[in-house]
Amino acid sequence: MKKALIIVIVLTVLFIGYSITVTPSYTTLDITHAIDEAKVALKDNQEIVVFDSKNPFNFYDVFNRIDNIADQKVYGILTKPDTAGVFPVII
Repeated sequence: MKKALIIVIVLTVLFIGYSITVTPSYTTLDITHAIDEAKVALKDNQEIVVFDSKNPFNFYDVFNRIDNIADQKVYGILTKPDTAGVFPVII
């Protein structure tokens, strides 16, 4: 029983160590096709907003590997009210 517990502890420590040291693949995706499809469906009061983001796998990546993570292009559709005027918030 004691031997089995030691084996489980050793395997757990090795798994955690391996999980921390493995660097996942951070490749950049091309979203040009998705943006082109979204442009076709836009209404008169909408526009596409594109910005750079990151896609970390976990909090360890956020705090320790953020510079190694490739930039990802992300887009959203901004919809403005149909009527003219001043609006305090656009969601």
